[in-house]
Amino acid sequence: MKVIVKIIIVVFLLFISSCGFLRNIGLYNVPPDYADSFQEANGKEFIKHNNDSKNLLLNLKINKNEYSPYEEIELILKIYNISRTDTMYIYEPNLRGVVVIDSMNKKKKVLENEAIISSTIVVDKYGRRISPTVAPDNYKLPPKDSIISNLHFRMGKKLCNLIPCVFSFERENEPGNYKVYFKFSNEEYDRIKGPVLNEIKTPELNYTIRDYTKEELKIRQNVELIISAIENNSDSSSVYNLFSTFKNDYPDNVYILQLTETLKMHYFLEANKKF
Repeated sequence: MKVIVKIIIVVFLLFISSCGFLRNIGLYNVPPDYADSFQEANGKEFIKHNNDSKNLLLNLKINKNEYSPYEEIELILKIYNISRTDTMYIYEPNLRGVVVIDSMNKKKKVLENEAIISSTIVVDKYGRRISPTVAPDNYKLPPKDSIISNLHFRMGKKLCNLIPCVFSFERENEPGNYKVYFKFSNEEYDRIKGPVLNEIKTPELNYTIRDYTKEELKIRQNVELIISAIENNSDSSSVYNLFSTFKNDYPDNVYILQLTETLKMHYFLEANKKF
């Protein structure tokens, strides 16, 4: 009798463990392995590990501690895969991950015009995202390997915001003290839940944007006069004379090329108004 009971228990346990059968008759609602759903939907095999964030080590450096308002800030981000066995699947780093905080503890806008990236999201019948995913087709970081990304940006306003200035004037860094770090989203894969985003942050670094010098402030005032003349539709000879005087007085400054390109665009737009 005891042997029969034991046999019944073993058979019952095997029956319970038969998830596919129970799922088919509606008595088992735990999803199948995510990798199986992915392969069925996409027609290709999924990765064999969960893309564990613990395998990633981030190191952020800044190329110097003080910048002028006109310089690009340069960050060097290195991502290590410390795993001995697993290839990590990641998005290549970009400026979207850079976070800058000013002395008032406010986040600053790093990207001037942040494009909205949209894509069609496909989920399986259990609500798990099966497209798009980082693995298996995005950047592959092999075991014990690393990737280095140089990230450059300016952070602030342009001196000129007129239409002719759109593609010629650069943003200028606002003087002050700042902290910066990199925020990286790694996509892990849970066998039941599917893709799970895990955020990794680097330690904060400090840097300073120095004040404008007296000479730079004078130059800016002269540039503003020329911009004002363009905005008020002054005659071409007046604008040209202002610009010529400016070039003679300040032959080596960052605005010469920007103003040259702006004036070309301004005259082009004015000429085409007649047609």
